[in-house]
Amino acid sequence: MFYRKSILSLIVLIFSVATCLAQETKESFTEKAVLAFHQGDLTASIAYFDQLIAKFPNDSSAYFDRGFVKGVNQDIEGAIVDYTRQISINNESIDSYFLRGIMYQKLGKNQLAIEDYKKVTKMEWDNADAHFFKGQCELILSQKRRSLKSYKSCVKVNPIHTEALLELAKAYQQKNRINKSLETLSKGIIADSNNANFYFYSGFIEAHYRKNYLAAIRFYNLAIEKAPNDVSYLEVREKCIVLLKNIKTRE
Repeated sequence: MFYRKSILSLIVLIFSVATCLAQETKESFTEKAVLAFHQGDLTASIAYFDQLIAKFPNDSSAYFDRGFVKGVNQDIEGAIVDYTRQISINNESIDSYFLRGIMYQKLGKNQLAIEDYKKVTKMEWDNADAHFFKGQCELILSQKRRSLKSYKSCVKVNPIHTEALLELAKAYQQKNRINKSLETLSKGIIADSNNANFYFYSGFIEAHYRKNYLAAIRFYNLAIEKAPNDVSYLEVREKCIVLLKNIKTRE
């Protein structure tokens, strides 16, 4: 009886040691890969993840991490393969769906990107960036109503999401909802008072839709103040100045 217990204890001990060594091996590869990544050696980082995956082919996090490094290294297709593999192991990985969506978007595969962003918002509705990027893809595919809805959802989740506010203002302007567009641009200015785009588009609407050239010039002045090296702002301001002078001359 004592002999059997000793054998059993030894087997348990060996199994425990083997498990600890395997875990240490995972951690060792991961640490080396992360260190190489932070040192800017992306090739070495991927190589360490290759070794990790060769030993532990069902480690879903390794596929995600390698996919991320491949994406940074501009191996977009390779990143998609890794994210897809990670999703096949864990189909509730929000980050993998999100980052695969970005990779699809970079390749111009906007419908596939939309499907991934939809999965993200279904699992995590308050993911503002997923709504925003979905809106971008929908806009490219001329799905304007859907893109408008996505931008609205983004701003609802994050009222100071400046990129979404700008796109939403443009969408309202294209629908000739001028007051709504200016209102949205005002929210953008409050969210980021240093963003020249909000002043520029406010000036554009004042000039082209309201014919209020004085107000337009004021907005363009603010845009120039925020982005003094943008020559286009100077050009549109000069046009407004000329138009305003012509009006005063006729009066």
